[in-house]
Amino acid sequence: MKTKNAAHYLNFLVNRPLQQAVPFEEVLLDLTRLDQLLLEEINPLNPELRAMQSLESIQEKVLKSGKNYWIPKLSTYADLGSQGFDWNFDSQSRYLLWGLNFSMPVFQGGRNQNQMQRNFLGLQSIQRQKELVNQKLNLSLQMQRNEVKTLLAALHSSEKKLTATNAYFKLVDKGFKEGSQSLLEFIDARNQFTQAALQKNISTYKLQMALAQLERQLTTETN
Repeated sequence: MKTKNAAHYLNFLVNRPLQQAVPFEEVLLDLTRLDQLLLEEINPLNPELRAMQSLESIQEKVLKSGKNYWIPKLSTYADLGSQGFDWNFDSQSRYLLWGLNFSMPVFQGGRNQNQMQRNFLGLQSIQRQKELVNQKLNLSLQMQRNEVKTLLAALHSSEKKLTATNAYFKLVDKGFKEGSQSLLEFIDARNQFTQAALQKNISTYKLQMALAQLERQLTTETN
């Protein structure tokens, strides 16, 4: 009767006919996938890690570019135009200027060295932040793994309890039918079996939710 009432109530909640059958779907665990998730590491394409890697790469290029301040620079220029009066453009008014520029830093008052030091410190800061992000992700991952392992142990415990209560219920049920067990003992054994079955289902769902959370942490989100 309790099962029928629960089915009626569920149909009421989802706006279905009360007498419609509600199939029971047993939750099955993919133990192979569970073992894989417990061994996987943080994906290097994790958005947070990628952002820090991009910053690190940019800062490394800035530092490398700053180290070349002492290299002389040679450049050329060309200017082609026309100079004429009264809008008179002919071969005599055209001109071409071409030249070379050569620059070499001789004395900058230590500005280049100071800038290089700032760039180096900036790179170190980004690297420390990257390490912190990596540690934070790994800590969160390890904590979630521990949660999965705890819930897995709880599931195994509930399965053993269900097996024991089922065996006890069958024994009491047989005795009740034969007249050697009282109704009170029968009801108590049945309640123990029902509670163990419910606890096993609850443990299974909790483990499934923890696995989903673990998989989300390991999955790269690119959106």
